[in-house]
Amino acid sequence: MMLFAVTLNSISDVITPKIPNTRLSEAYSGRIIATRKARLMQFRENWQNICNPHFERALRLKRIVEEIQKTTKALIIAGSQTRDEKLRQCNTFMHRRMTAGQTCCINSLGRCWQHCRA
Repeated sequence: MMLFAVTLNSISDVITPKIPNTRLSEAYSGRIIATRKARLMQFRENWQNICNPHFERALRLKRIVEEIQKTTKALIIAGSQTRDEKLRQCNTFMHRRMTAGQTCCINSLGRCWQHCRA
């Protein structure tokens, strides 16, 4: 039974060796830290290689959507300005003086408006 316990202890010593706190252990821990940093850098590089194209595609789509929105807004503004100009041209009033200081306004459709004072 004791032999079995000793065997277990020796196996655990092989798995996790106990290094005394010396320069050798500092070098060993430094190597572990360097390995971890290298793994982290590799992980980061893999993550960027995998994820960056998706982010760039998403940003590209976002930019395209923004451009479409800007263009649509510009077209709406231009259309409303054109419509306003057409309405202005249709509703140009010709003023005709009437007696007693009144004015008769005739729009392009031929309707007479007497409320206007020019």
